[in-house]
Amino acid sequence: MILGHMLERETQLPVDEAVRIATDVAEAVDYAHRRGVIHRDIKPENILLHDGRPMVADFGIALAVSSAADGRMTATGMSMGTPRYMSPEQAMGDRQPTPLIGRRERVPTHVEAAVLTALEKLPADRFASAAAFARALTSEGGYRRESASQSGAHVAA
Repeated sequence: MILGHMLERETQLPVDEAVRIATDVAEAVDYAHRRGVIHRDIKPENILLHDGRPMVADFGIALAVSSAADGRMTATGMSMGTPRYMSPEQAMGDRQPTPLIGRRERVPTHVEAAVLTALEKLPADRFASAAAFARALTSEGGYRRESASQSGAHVAA
């Protein structure tokens, strides 16, 4: 099943299941990053669920970019991926994410802090890796939102 189809049907997932899926996807993205592959289009429609386990699919953009003649991954004025799911620095305008807890009270504060950190506009204010994001999602009581100067984060995943 495709996660996007499941979300259309269910509209919302239980918080624990959503965190588990997000953590597994972040770990898969980290695995790809450590091997020099940047997906560039992570979205529910590219997440397949097999026996409840998410699998990241559709590496087409990553493969196309990596095989570009000049070897550059990005260029000024060039955006890749689905606009709704683009990184904050690629997204148009200054619209910032709204707090999750105000929309759904059962979201643990550490999960909200992890999501808001991952969505920071400046890459330096986000997690240093997808693995760090996965750890923050599962660090109940152990993660609090910090500024980049406190955390040492320099690169967005």
